[in-house]
Amino acid sequence: MFRVELFRILKNPINVFFLIVWPVVLLILFGELSGSRLVGQQFLALLLLPALTITIMTFGLNFASDKVEKRIKHYLVVKGAIKKYVITSLLVNTLIFEFLICLLIIIGVSAYGVEFTTANFAIYIFMPQFAFIIGFFISLIIGEYVTSFTYAAPLASLVFFFILISSGMTFPFALAWRNTDFMLEYLTPYGCMVILHHHISGDRILTDFQLGLTIALLLIYTSLIISFAIFSLKRLKK
Repeated sequence: MFRVELFRILKNPINVFFLIVWPVVLLILFGELSGSRLVGQQFLALLLLPALTITIMTFGLNFASDKVEKRIKHYLVVKGAIKKYVITSLLVNTLIFEFLICLLIIIGVSAYGVEFTTANFAIYIFMPQFAFIIGFFISLIIGEYVTSFTYAAPLASLVFFFILISSGMTFPFALAWRNTDFMLEYLTPYGCMVILHHHISGDRILTDFQLGLTIALLLIYTSLIISFAIFSLKRLKK
């Protein structure tokens, strides 16, 4: 099943372009536009973007397709098959994601002056992994509530762009509006990670209240997403 899922993703030229080629192109483009030096905010966004693309826009659509085409229904007949399907899909997408993250970090450090300090290690390694896991569970939720593949792509795109814009990846709202306690980034767990990055990197030092709220929201969002994803998988068995 592992090789089948891996080949299923990589045999599609569109997947290869958006999963591997496009993030590298964006890194080079932003690196050149910034004078061959990427700041932390830009680089973190370039690492979080593949976490969304691989999970929500690739696995999410594949999962929805499998459900609509009744493949998931066949997995449910065999004991343990649906669990194996989810774990295998997670491993395959993780393999692609880890390869891409390593490639982006190598290019960023060697060509665009990305600093890899102890603090940045936690940011550039841990946060993308966490974002990937959250995105994977969101994909399970999207796939479960899609009844027709016609609506799968628009729904996945809506979720993708909402997270992309509101999280502060495209525009750092928390840095632009420094005089307000409420930050638009609070609307998503990805935004909470961006805010934590601002705090760790010193771009915007949070108050104790803001820091506590950011961490609490991140934990609440994560718990809710995982709970809904598990509930969605249980619904498949009914």
